[in-house]
Amino acid sequence: MEVIEQSTNEKYKIKLLELFQKFIIFCEDYSLNYFCTGGTMLGAVRHHGFIPWDDDIDLFMMRKDYNRLISLQDELNKRGLGLEGVQCNNKYAVFLKIWDKNTTLWEIEEIPFVYGVYIDIFPLDYSDDTVSEFREKYKKRRNLFLLYQLSQMKFSFHSLKNRLKQKDYKFIVKGLISLFVPCQSRNIIRKLILRDDAKKQKGNGQYLASYYGDYWEREYLKREWFEDFILVDFENLKVKIPIGYDGYLSQIYHDYKKLPPKEKQITHHYHFFLDLNRHLTLKEIKQLKR
Repeated sequence: MEVIEQSTNEKYKIKLLELFQKFIIFCEDYSLNYFCTGGTMLGAVRHHGFIPWDDDIDLFMMRKDYNRLISLQDELNKRGLGLEGVQCNNKYAVFLKIWDKNTTLWEIEEIPFVYGVYIDIFPLDYSDDTVSEFREKYKKRRNLFLLYQLSQMKFSFHSLKNRLKQKDYKFIVKGLISLFVPCQSRNIIRKLILRDDAKKQKGNGQYLASYYGDYWEREYLKREWFEDFILVDFENLKVKIPIGYDGYLSQIYHDYKKLPPKEKQITHHYHFFLDLNRHLTLKEIKQLKR
């Protein structure tokens, strides 16, 4: 697994912004709404663009827009945009990824799936659960996601040796656990995720639930924060953030206006293979790497 170099990182961000612009235009053309979320919302508010050490774009969509986006997959393809996610196919992603079909990205060596420069899109579901009820559902969902991902991981002696050199013990543990989650179970786990997903889709509720983030109870959000949006600068684009951005960012990051210490200003994204000028298949990449 390789960290992206600084010079390539700048080119990657340019491609990512181009993809974001295409997706914004697509949303306008089909009356789809989105909100920047996570580090993208934080970057828009605090830096008016990318967080300097970050290199991804995360978006929320209300479930009705999220489902409609899935139904527009053919229209996305016509614009050179791919769509991945557990609701579309049985590949690795457990939420939607919009990706540039003129680029190639293989993120993690042990997860043999290839797409391109991408944007992550997470659904928001209405809920009237208590916080403890939400936590239980969130925990169940995370366990299903982990099993689904483990069923697709493929470790070799070479990759385990590299992980040991990197002292990436957390990933080594994942690799060992994956030996007990056979790849044949992938479709079964996917059906469980889709069934669980369908149960959580409600037409109304006083809260909004995000089951895909990393912050447990903090992912249980006030509905009024997302009743409307405002446009803000993000690099060279105008992007949507929820009208209640201060409440959201305070809940997720606490004192979000304060920069983290230097040792935490690092990216958490990796690119085992990246080509910003063409799309290659997994087979073609493996031939190039021989």
